[in-house]
Amino acid sequence: MNTAIVTKMLLITESMLAMAKDKEWDELEKYEKERQKLITELRSTKRDDFSDADESTLFMVEKMVGVNKEICVLSSAYYDENKQALLTLLKGNKASQFYV
Repeated sequence: MNTAIVTKMLLITESMLAMAKDKEWDELEKYEKERQKLITELRSTKRDDFSDADESTLFMVEKMVGVNKEICVLSSAYYDENKQALLTLLKGNKASQFYV
């Protein structure tokens, strides 16, 4: 397995988590695009190239999955916050139209 790619992916994923915690979603999106390029590169790797994956590489992959789950939780919470804010805004708009 190309350890260099996995290492880059882990570093990007950890940076994405920091951005998610800071609600820097636009910046996070840029990093996600970079990570997707690495995923595509990794997928193009021949199956035989994965036979040399050592424990540290597998640990990085497991860690990346865990960090990604944290990002998903934060993203979902942010979505819910925005959804609620939008609904509140729409309700307020309907109420103000009633009085106009």
